[in-house]
Formats: sequence, C-alpha cells, structure tokens
Amino acid sequence: MTRVNAADGESGDSRGVMSSNPKGPETGRRRSVFLPKEHGSWSLALEPVLLGMLAAPTLAGCGLALATVSGFFARRPIRAALGSGTGGWAGSVAAASLLCIAAAVGIAVSAALGGPGSLWPLGLSLAPCGLFLWFDLRGDSRTPAAEIAGAVAFAFVPAAFATLAGRPPAVALALAATMLSRSVPAVLVVREYLRRRKGGRRSWAPLGFALLSAGAMVGLSAAGTVNSWVLPIVLLMFTRYAFLLLSSEQPRSARRLGTSEAVLGIAYILGVALAFCS
Repeated sequence: MTRVNAADGESGDSRGVMSSNPKGPETGRRRSVFLPKEHGSWSLALEPVLLGMLAAPTLAGCGLALATVSGFFARRPIRAALGSGTGGWAGSVAAASLLCIAAAVGIAVSAALGGPGSLWPLGLSLAPCGLFLWFDLRGDSRTPAAEIAGAVAFAFVPAAFATLAGRPPAVALALAATMLSRSVPAVLVVREYLRRRKGGRRSWAPLGFALLSAGAMVGLSAAGTVNSWVLPIVLLMFTRYAFLLLSSEQPRSARRLGTSEAVLGIAYILGVALAFCS
C-alpha cells in the first residue's frame, strides 16, 4: 500500500542506470512526467477508488472515480509544468491541462447525478491533501508525514462513493475508517520493515499503531457501525503486519514486498466490499 519502489533496494539515482542507453534518458523523462515513480502510490490512490466502486456502485461514483484517477495522474505533469519535474514543458502543460479538465468533469458529473451535498466527505480530505501537496512541492513527498497525509486524504474517497449512493453518514465514515485501517498502518509498517532491512534501529510504534487501528475497528464493530464480517479481514491484516516486523525470516526485497502488498491490498478491498454489501 505504501510507496515502495526499486530505489529502496537499489540505487536511488535512476539517471545513472539509464545513461548507458542513448534513448534511455528521453524515454525515462517522458515516462516520469506521466507515471508516478513510487509504485506503491498506485495502491494508495486506486484501492480507495476500487473499494468505493465495489461497495457503493453508482453512475455518480463513476464520475468521482474519473476525478480521483485523473487528479492522481495529474500530479507529476503539474510538477513538471511548474519546473520541479522533468520532461518537455509543453507536453507537461498539455497533460496537466487535460487531466485537470477530466478531474473537473468527473466532479461535475458526480455533483449533477448525486447532488453537490453528497460530496461532503471530500471536504474532510482537504486538510491532509493540502498537507501532502505542501510536502510534495518541497520535494519531501516520501517523508513519513507526507505519505500518511496522502493515505488519509485518499481514505475519505470511499466515503464519498457511499454518500453518492445515498448511504447515511455513519456508513460512509465507517467505510473511510475501514480504508484508514488498511492504508495508514501499511505505510508505517512497510517503512519500518524497509528501514530495518537497511540496518536501522527498531521501532515498535508502527506495530503499536496497527494494533490501535485494529482495536478501533473492533470498537466500531461492537457499536454496530462496521459490519462484523470486516473484523476477520482487519485482524488478518494486523497478523500480517506483526509477522513482517516480528519474523526472523530473510528480509524481502523492496520490489517483492511491494508486489505482495499490492496483492494483499486488492484482497482486503474485495473482502471489505463484500462485507459492506452483505
């Protein structure tokens, strides 16, 4: 779920690797303008969209999905157009403009079909989204605070899908809480795992936060806010986090860890969506 990429396990300077290929730098720059380098950030943005589409499918939700995905892919072209990225300036401006238009159209469709008031959960994401953008424009998007802010911002997207489908606020916020219990612990645990892999000092705070998150979901289930079928899924994820940080197995590569997180993330989303629909 968190932003895991090859740079965590290899050299962080991809330009040196590409320089041996005459076409490499141009291709690498062109790709970097459109696609996020942090492969795990795809899960950060797309898992909430998938959860919303599966748990509360509507035509208005399709517009929200378009807006979310377009906004996600617009980040790098906007940075490049502002001079903080790489690639051709004209291409970056064109890409950023098209993606921003697509995002605006998506929001307009959602508001027209579901009512502007149904998009209130997105207001809850404005503060963490603004915090992430502040870090991002400073070039600090990979700091723990930035990644957590991004995870929190996207976690409210499924709640907007729920309200667009006419679900009550309590259900919408429960869906957001369920997404938060996946995304934020994943960011913290994976970062801690990779830090230990590089010889860093151990910290038990990520595992403690994962336990606190699982406990919060137990409390929401006891209060009847969250479907009890969500609990086994949440507890299985916590068990996995505990295994990662407590196991003495040979450390996994960043790429392998990222792949397993993506697969488990999809499984988590499918299970939660099924529980919310039951």
